[in-house]
Amino acid sequence: MRRRLGLLTAVCVGMGTFLPPRSAEIPTHSFPEVEKVIQGLIKRAEADPKFDREFESRYRFTHTKTREERNPKRMLKKRESERTVHEPESAPTLAENWPGDAAAAVTGGAGEVGSKADKRGRANTRGDVVLTEALMRRFEFTIRAREWVAGRTALKMDFRPVVRELPAKSLMDRFINRTAGTIWVDETDFTISKAMFWLTERLNLGGGILGSVSAFDCRFERRRVEDKIWYTPELEWHVECREFLVNKIIEFQETREDVRKIR
Repeated sequence: MRRRLGLLTAVCVGMGTFLPPRSAEIPTHSFPEVEKVIQGLIKRAEADPKFDREFESRYRFTHTKTREERNPKRMLKKRESERTVHEPESAPTLAENWPGDAAAAVTGGAGEVGSKADKRGRANTRGDVVLTEALMRRFEFTIRAREWVAGRTALKMDFRPVVRELPAKSLMDRFINRTAGTIWVDETDFTISKAMFWLTERLNLGGGILGSVSAFDCRFERRRVEDKIWYTPELEWHVECREFLVNKIIEFQETREDVRKIR
């Protein structure tokens, strides 16, 4: 059974920006078609590298990364922590052609955003998995509810592999093929504002000789700043694995705090 991570208390800057009024009710109109949401997600993912650069060029923040390694009895064996203050160094470059209107994004009004170089660079330098048409087709999505996230309505969607055995050309493919989870998709601009996912079954490395991953789960949340840019204030993951004969638990947490607009 996967380990559920406890949610951290988020400290919001300007509570009215991120929380709905007490009297606000969740809209009850019908859900959009799943296919339209998927297309919106793909287009938004193409634009994300530009928005990341814009955020980093406009905002100052404290960036902290912490990695802890424990034995199976949860005794701490190793801890690494890095804390830096990000200071914008260059003038902001506006993210072009991304409308706030959801319909325009779905129907192609967003234009050609996010070059192949953007996607390659982001994946290579940050280890991100880029949302592409091929990747999304590996999963079955189901809209479960409409909820408030970051003061905005979001569609809560569960996902799981379409079939048990999918083609796998790499270790990452094998990992993705065993992943399920839940995402919350902003209804206005198709940003994933919150997500949690986990490994559904053990993943062996080198036929189990090199090691294995018996459990993995991850979650992150995003916030929207005043100029309509989203950033990730917190991300954390937990993995239980074996490297040759050594069993270990690794936990990682990344935060961006004290966010302040400079430009």
